Amino acid sequence: MPETDARVSVAPDPTRPADADDCRAPGGAVVDERTGDPAVPVDPYAAYTEHAEDYDYGTPDLDEVLPEFAVGLLAAAGRLLATLAYRDAFTLGDKPLNRRSAKATATVFADLPPECDRQDRSWRLQWARCLDDLAADLQAGMAPLPRCTGERRALQVMTDRVPHLLACSDAQLSDLGVHVPDDEDYRPPYWEGVFEAFVVDDAEDSITHAQRASEDEDPAVPVGGWDAPGYWFAPYGITAGRDPDRGHPPWVVQRVEGAAAQPDGGFGRAGELLGYPTRVDPWAAYTDEYRGVAEYRVLAEVFTPQAAALLAVAAQQLAGIGYEEVITCGDEPLEREPDDDGGWYEHGSFLANLPPVCDRQSQPWRLAMVRALDDLAEDLRAGRAPLPHCNAEEIALHLILQEARILLEEADDAAYFAELGLPPRPAWSPRHRQFDLMREVFFQDEDVLMSYDAGMADIAGDPAHLVTRMLHTGDLRPRSWFWTFSNVRPRPAGRGFPAGVLAALRERSPALRFTAPTQRAGDDRGADTTTTTTTTTTTVAGVARGPDRAVRGVRRAGPTPLLRPGVRRRDGPDPV
Repeated sequence: MPETDARVSVAPDPTRPADADDCRAPGGAVVDERTGDPAVPVDPYAAYTEHAEDYDYGTPDLDEVLPEFAVGLLAAAGRLLATLAYRDAFTLGDKPLNRRSAKATATVFADLPPECDRQDRSWRLQWARCLDDLAADLQAGMAPLPRCTGERRALQVMTDRVPHLLACSDAQLSDLGVHVPDDEDYRPPYWEGVFEAFVVDDAEDSITHAQRASEDEDPAVPVGGWDAPGYWFAPYGITAGRDPDRGHPPWVVQRVEGAAAQPDGGFGRAGELLGYPTRVDPWAAYTDEYRGVAEYRVLAEVFTPQAAALLAVAAQQLAGIGYEEVITCGDEPLEREPDDDGGWYEHGSFLANLPPVCDRQSQPWRLAMVRALDDLAEDLRAGRAPLPHCNAEEIALHLILQEARILLEEADDAAYFAELGLPPRPAWSPRHRQFDLMREVFFQDEDVLMSYDAGMADIAGDPAHLVTRMLHTGDLRPRSWFWTFSNVRPRPAGRGFPAGVLAALRERSPALRFTAPTQRAGDDRGADTTTTTTTTTTTVAGVARGPDRAVRGVRRAGPTPLLRPGVRRRDGPDPV
């Protein structure tokens, strides 16, 4: 096993470029702050040596593989991971990592192969420095080329963890030195293939220990190969070696010397930003068979927690309006204006925003429809993806997205948004407004939107029609809207309704019958409702319209092609 260098001294790095602290995109031209002259553009692949010619390596355009925003995120991830790795190195010392311990899941070293579990503190400190070295390369405009197997593993952990940083607020990203994009065409970085773009296959065979001592004598391959943990810090021959005197961060040196030193900001923030305390599985609604259907592993890649809060507020406001309308209207058919064909979104209303085919549904059906909003809002508040479980929830999510767009028009009213628990206008950069991406990811398809199309509504309501059979839309009649999709788990049938809604129903409709309570201890959502109700003579004109704010109309989009064809519905309904 080769000797490893465990130095912790801090010395100036003569090989560090003058623009190493510049957070620009790789390869760009900058001005040298010391002379005021244009700086020489950096060759991002300058670390490759002539020995790389014997290997299959590439030099992809960094602006395509790692745009500016992705560079900043990956560099920040490297720095934060290094902080945690240094912390864990001191915590573990020379002790083996116990993966059965609950604390192990929050340890950076648990992201490494099990054969690394018994390495000592010196080894762990060196691997932490690998993360810092790659982050420094990115900041200097260089490609993050692994120069040893330890750095290759470090780059893999960085690309695995960096999507969690998308959950940061714009202010948090700025504090990390990441430039926040303001392009309205923004799409989240695509991390698939980033690791592969900078890794050379079999690069470990280029280390000194793997070379022949003579033409007739091949070195003995060690147990585990040349990429075993004992050789992780042996420099690759295909890349230039790093300065052996670069040392560790000052707080690490102080810690080695016995001081109780910590980095600025401590350790808690780094773990939280990188998703180590996360216990919620955002895609848990999918059945085991469809568990891998989610294209994005981290929910923040689709929408940020800030966006989730916006959608939760929109869902809550719509549910409040919906319950009030349903309690007031009962079973009464909805009377629309003569020119209302159900194609416009009306702010401050719920029943009128459902397709016209729903206008004569019963009060229990309408209550279940509003509860679909509540169910999605609960998903959002719990950190889960708002995955519709049925057609009713697909309609509900479409309404939530429409309401969220309209809410954003009020973001200039900082006091109003503060009441809603949302930040004001400057905080809503394009990355918090990825409504099109949400539609792409969260919806099974948009077949149910055919119910809004006057020319397609009759076809959508006939499961035996040739068109519906060819499109495999299933039964789109309102009575089947609560049938659970076959690739998601059904929601608990006894989750009930808010207690205030049940109380209002009892007061307004004494003849309304309820099932036995299914309330769990400590659950204030009340009992489940079902069965019959007496008709009420209340007209739709008496329904309150919510907050006194301007009503704006947003034209609905028509049906779009199937996003995931072949998903089938259950043959029968779940209990409402």
